Amino acid sequence: MEPERISQQFNRDRQPRAQDRLPVLDVHASQTNLDSSQLPILVTGIAGVAGYNLFYHLRQKYGDQVIGIRGVNNWRLQHDGIYACDIEDRRTLKFLFEKYCFRSVLNCGGSCALKACELDPAMAHRVNVEGIKAILTSIDHLAESSPIELVGTVNS
Repeated sequence: MEPERISQQFNRDRQPRAQDRLPVLDVHASQTNLDSSQLPILVTGIAGVAGYNLFYHLRQKYGDQVIGIRGVNNWRLQHDGIYACDIEDRRTLKFLFEKYCFRSVLNCGGSCALKACELDPAMAHRVNVEGIKAILTSIDHLAESSPIELVGTVNS
């Protein structure tokens, strides 16, 4: 299939249908309470719906203790506490971890757009695999001087 035709098909498939739209959530009604041992927090993927809402909700509650990262090419998303950093950029992540000594990382990044991942597997691997490796490397570097707890599910 020709690249232009693939692009047209991809864009047509991405148009949201009424049944696919997510309900609007009131994040301010959430009962999120963190203690000081969990701060400061890094929120990744703030260009996505979950990351965006989580960042602004936590930023209202905990102020400068909440830092978010967005892709370098997403220049429209600017706010105090938001850094331009691609998730796989180990050098910038290391800088942020050293500067803020994060105690928690809420990873909302990644790409789950099946068609985009199928059309660009290198992008899918970079964002979904290399990004996590970069975060874990930064955590490992920080953990030498300050303990950090990993919470999640591991499928074996």
